[in-house]
Amino acid sequence: MKIDDREIPAAVLSHWRHVLDAAPQAALAGLALAHPALQTGFRPGKVPLTQLRTRAKALIDTASGLPEALRALLVHNSLQRELLCALSQEAIEQHAATWADAFGRAAFFGAMLLDDRAEVRALGFLHLATWDGEGADDPTVSRARSTLVEEMGPFLRCLAPLFSGLETSAAGSVGAGQARGASAAADIFALSTAVGTPARHEPPAGRIQAPAPSRPPRSADERALVLQLRAQRQEARRAQRACEEADRERSRLRTRVETADAQLAEARAALSRLKDDLAVVQACIEDRVREGVQAQVEQRLRPWLAPAEQLQRDVQALCAGPLLDGVEALLRRQAEIDHREGLRTSLVAELHRTHALLAEVERARLDTLNPLPQLPEAAQRLQAHAAALQDRLDQAARAAVAVRDVSPAVPRPPAACAEADAAAAPLRRLQQKIAATPTLDALAALRQQLQAAERLALLTPEQSATVHALLHEAISRLYDRSALAIGLDQAPLPDARDFPLQALQAALARRLPCTLLVDGHNVLYLLPALFRPYHDAQGQPTGRARQALAERLQALAARHPSLHVDLWFDGPAHDTRSLSEQVRVHFSGGIGTDRADGAIVAQLRHLGDSLSAVDRPRAGARPPATDAPSRRVTVVSADSEVRSQVSALGAAVMTPSELALCF
Repeated sequence: MKIDDREIPAAVLSHWRHVLDAAPQAALAGLALAHPALQTGFRPGKVPLTQLRTRAKALIDTASGLPEALRALLVHNSLQRELLCALSQEAIEQHAATWADAFGRAAFFGAMLLDDRAEVRALGFLHLATWDGEGADDPTVSRARSTLVEEMGPFLRCLAPLFSGLETSAAGSVGAGQARGASAAADIFALSTAVGTPARHEPPAGRIQAPAPSRPPRSADERALVLQLRAQRQEARRAQRACEEADRERSRLRTRVETADAQLAEARAALSRLKDDLAVVQACIEDRVREGVQAQVEQRLRPWLAPAEQLQRDVQALCAGPLLDGVEALLRRQAEIDHREGLRTSLVAELHRTHALLAEVERARLDTLNPLPQLPEAAQRLQAHAAALQDRLDQAARAAVAVRDVSPAVPRPPAACAEADAAAAPLRRLQQKIAATPTLDALAALRQQLQAAERLALLTPEQSATVHALLHEAISRLYDRSALAIGLDQAPLPDARDFPLQALQAALARRLPCTLLVDGHNVLYLLPALFRPYHDAQGQPTGRARQALAERLQALAARHPSLHVDLWFDGPAHDTRSLSEQVRVHFSGGIGTDRADGAIVAQLRHLGDSLSAVDRPRAGARPPATDAPSRRVTVVSADSEVRSQVSALGAAVMTPSELALCF
């Protein structure tokens, strides 16, 4: 059971069950009327009292919250009605522990949980959290009641008329941690009567006591008012003493603050003087050092001064000609242009730095166990930036070639030749290796090496496209040669794991159903030759770029009726649009980066779940290169995480450069 969304301790629930044991029959009958379930199996009003008490106690154990009728019954038969309704919140906060020791901890804390004031209920939960569940022993009860008599005497005397008619007999202890005594009203009356009769002082022996003037007795309201005034006077005196103590403490603190301020001012003044002295000393030292250095320089260089001055005059005479002045002006203009548009060396350095950062990002993505979701987006941006730098360098190279064709031959700097040769060396080596590879297995291994080089950004997007085209040509040539030897109809499809592009093309040529899942933004970033004109100034793909990719995929599907394409993009809201019966465009929705990657893997799992058990590959075994439906699902992405998950699910993975060969 809970009150204010907080669990009620078992000791309090046990005390409430004892309260129900002592509740009168009329109160239990009212509870049964409020909860008809208590009368199940009996006629209305005919439930035996024992059965009714048992069901009421079971309601305490089974109800999630405290029912209002049950709360009213507990309030009417507990300390809440007999004591807490007359106590203020301040009195409860100050003397809660004393009241609990005097009248039973479970009884008093349980009554606090039944109070209408949320602050009192919260205080009750706070005391229950620190209570060990044990009841107070007899000495503790005696001390608590003595403390109440001393501190709450006026209040108890005011309560005496309220409980003067109640029985003062007390029942025995209910149990450990329960209310001590069955009638709390009797205990309150006993305390009030204990402080209600003032001590009687006998006159000294041998002295005649003068009769006290007779005075009519005060009414109960007057006595209550007098007690209230006395209590207020005592409270005012305590407040006055606290204010005087606070004033004295404030005076002491003010004196200490003033002393500290004076000391701080003296320290700051001393620090300022030291800084001034240090500046003077540093200036003197620098002057002396400068004078000594100048004297030594003049002494050692004096024999060389006359020839140097003559050489300077000769150089000035030679540089005074109009040709040199014009060349210097031309070089200054060229320097301004270079400052505004940059130099090839700076672009090359930035390109190398971009490739290095891209390699670090890919290495981090491969090595880490918990990659950041921003790493793939950073890699795509770096690739786009590298492609833009390469285009700028290519434009500059073409401009240099045009200038060289119309101008006298100027020898190229050795550094530029070495740089161009270093950039073209990986491409030449790959071309030679592809041409020298004689088997399909060797070409499959070479394709895996090419993918690793792309992940490490060792090749630019343009170089990757060139190598993929050469690799596709070599694979197609060898496959066609082997197929002709067997027969085109009997030749199996290429292995989609090793040759996804050739397997897709062969399946489409035989009009087999194929599904293509495309990571749209990954393709837009890695095919700059096709989609860079549609990127914005920051290198991000625009809506026009997404539309251009969708149009190319729609044209591809129009050429192959058995092809179905699902194009996925990252997007804040989930959306699906059908461009035709074969092409659908999806926006993943959700938050964060790489949202489309997870959607592609989820769709691939759905496609795998829809296959029959016969079509599924065995666990731990590589799927065979057959025409099974699981072999005709191809995912287009260069993301390493997506590629690993897709391969684990038994589908083929194709790079964006290979997809470009289908357009």
